[in-house]
Amino acid sequence: MKKNIGAQLALYPAPVIVVGAIVNDKPTWTLVAHAGTMAHSHLMVSLVHAHYINQEIIESKKLSVNIVDGAWLKEADRMGVISGNKEDKSESGKIDYHTFKPVLFEFPTYEYFVTGEKVGDCAKMN
Repeated sequence: MKKNIGAQLALYPAPVIVVGAIVNDKPTWTLVAHAGTMAHSHLMVSLVHAHYINQEIIESKKLSVNIVDGAWLKEADRMGVISGNKEDKSESGKIDYHTFKPVLFEFPTYEYFVTGEKVGDCAKMN
């Protein structure tokens, strides 16, 4: 059944991202479906407070944002299904500590940025 709901802010396309952070000295990731650009200088990532990764993001104010493409969707989905409280996800990606410390992870076809300035390219996972 189709129903015209008119001009409502309801469903809209959004990129899926994987957010990374170091928690208890190990990297962890979670899948996020609510992120966006608030202004040219501000990115918004919306996480439920109960997420395991939030403890470090709130304390350190640091995270990595990685946009997911179709080739990497299955592994990225796993990051959202498994809780960091229940399973160690630290081996799920490679960290490039030589490019930027403490949190930048290897994900396909994306770039590292520091305050909007590109500092290097990410390597592909395969």
